[in-house]
Amino acid sequence: MFVDKFISEYGGIFKLKMNIPQARALAEYYAENGWRTQPTSICYIEDASPVTWEPLPNQPDKFNDVRILWKPKDEEIIVSCAATAEPGVRAVHNRMNRNGTFAIALDTHFKECWEIGRHITRSSNQWALIQCDTIKGYRDDNEDFIRVGDKLYTDGSGVNQHTCGSSANDSAPTYVNGWSYGCLVGQHPSTHYQKFMPALRDSKQKKFDTVVLNGNKFWEWLKSKNYAS
Repeated sequence: MFVDKFISEYGGIFKLKMNIPQARALAEYYAENGWRTQPTSICYIEDASPVTWEPLPNQPDKFNDVRILWKPKDEEIIVSCAATAEPGVRAVHNRMNRNGTFAIALDTHFKECWEIGRHITRSSNQWALIQCDTIKGYRDDNEDFIRVGDKLYTDGSGVNQHTCGSSANDSAPTYVNGWSYGCLVGQHPSTHYQKFMPALRDSKQKKFDTVVLNGNKFWEWLKSKNYAS
């Protein structure tokens, strides 16, 4: 059995137990779905553990998704960390769009839709990935925190990939709250500023693709291939 090790943001070395390297499994999953990979690739897994990638229950306002930065050709996972791909409770209940708060579409390959820049709000000024092209997603008009039954829109704007503070020294919040109004947000500023963003900068890529995976669907695929159990 192949065991991939990484230094977790939680402190210490964790092991992701799968029968092949995680990056190889991701590359195969991408290929089966017709998605391209980049030399340095980004994906998220919704409702999954950042340690094992096993499915988790959908829990509004929790950082229960996974942000993954990986190099397909090197079969390297650079980052596997806690994140959210869904808006927080505060954002859903205090909508900025009359149709509801935006939640990015799952299992959709968004090609070259982000570039390095600044995510600026009233409370923070962050080094981040900034949306630079059209993406699609659902607006939670009935405020039930799920996409089922919601209408699909292509008007998502400012859906950036950032964290929860302006420096690596900022503490990680327990709840999403207003940190995401549809953005893809890493829970731990230290991981964002010390690993995620430097690796993106060092990749020399000008623009970045992203896919947000349905965690249950991905896990079932892994089991069907006997890559996980």
